[in-house]
Amino acid sequence: IVIEILAHDDEVADSACAEFYWGDILQCNDAEGSGDNMITVPTREISPEVAELLTDAPESTTNVAAPSCWSLIGVQQVAKFKDTDKNTVCVHVAVIRLPCVDSDIVVHFNQPLEISEGSSSALLANALPAGTVEQGNDLFFAMLTSLKVRDWGLFSSPDEDEEQEEDASSGVAAAG
Repeated sequence: IVIEILAHDDEVADSACAEFYWGDILQCNDAEGSGDNMITVPTREISPEVAELLTDAPESTTNVAAPSCWSLIGVQQVAKFKDTDKNTVCVHVAVIRLPCVDSDIVVHFNQPLEISEGSSSALLANALPAGTVEQGNDLFFAMLTSLKVRDWGLFSSPDEDEEQEEDASSGVAAAG
């Protein structure tokens, strides 16, 4: 499982954010250009499933969108390390959008479905596919719903960013 905390991108619509980050993951996995890469379960809002995390998010005094969560599932052809043979990997993606703290939390889980005989992974003892897509999705959601932010103070907020901009424009330096 990979958890990334990224700057919230207002230009990406909530309903398009999972596909936006899917494309980024595709690029990071060097899986671009293969016609076998596809989204198999389209983007859907899953905010109710992670409601506890979303309701714990701090409120903003600025006019920002409410926190939300979006997911999709897709299949990518991915070569590990410097292999040329590609494995079929199911990629489960969730994006927790937190504009109140100017962040997107991208969670993704790579689930091997088929290991190529020529892959270095095939040489490992017990290198087998990791269950069905449904089993992987159940595991992914169990991990996702257990996610907790223990210290919201680690995040900046649009409110703080606005205050810093005002201080900078008035010539007042913030003590830090």
